[in-house]
Amino acid sequence: MNLDTVDLEAVASTIARLEFLRTPRMRFADEDEPGPSVGPRIRSWAPGHCLSAAEMPAPTAEVPKPSLPYLEVIEFPPSCEPTPNASDKFLETLVSLRPPLRRVILGGSHLQSEAHLAALLPACRTIEDLDLTECTPITYATLAALETHPPLHRLNLRLKTQITLPAMVPFLSARGSQLRFLFFHWPNIGHDIFPAIASYARNIEHLALSGSDGDDDTDSRGRASSSYRTFVMPARG
Repeated sequence: MNLDTVDLEAVASTIARLEFLRTPRMRFADEDEPGPSVGPRIRSWAPGHCLSAAEMPAPTAEVPKPSLPYLEVIEFPPSCEPTPNASDKFLETLVSLRPPLRRVILGGSHLQSEAHLAALLPACRTIEDLDLTECTPITYATLAALETHPPLHRLNLRLKTQITLPAMVPFLSARGSQLRFLFFHWPNIGHDIFPAIASYARNIEHLALSGSDGDDDTDSRGRASSSYRTFVMPARG
């Protein structure tokens, strides 16, 4: 669908006033041209792509220092290609705006680099829910950064096969007491994680394990399956 200039101006004006926005993967004029910028009222945002910072609020004569003062949830799009779909520029701009994020969803996303995710944590000390399901690249470095992020209550590492026991134990030692929800890939960590959970994550309420039935969490086409087990932990007196 092609929109004429008048339609684009109307769309841009409407988007700038929205509080909740989910943008589908679509082209506005050509494949490399971004969609309209979000406005300062946005609270929950799922951009269609994160390859540039053009959809972030831009400085204007009226607002020389733009911000996202109400943004609490951002959901990055999953990658459909073996190349990054979340650029360093996008994350750098998000870091510079320091929104009051509470939930960051990166399920299936492909970051240009892991370092800018680590930089987002000290910039947004309000993040308490982080979903890294199948996000790449995520390594020990991200867990090390999370060790110094006290607000974290929920962490999803489903199908993160790069994360193993030597990375998990220091993280749990530092942040386990604050965790209420933890999802991790069982085959790569193993049963030795449970003593650490018992010692350091005594307030955890919901524990979920992917790959816990012995399969590799993929179907016949190599896509991730939904095989996992969950445990609701009893309240401690």
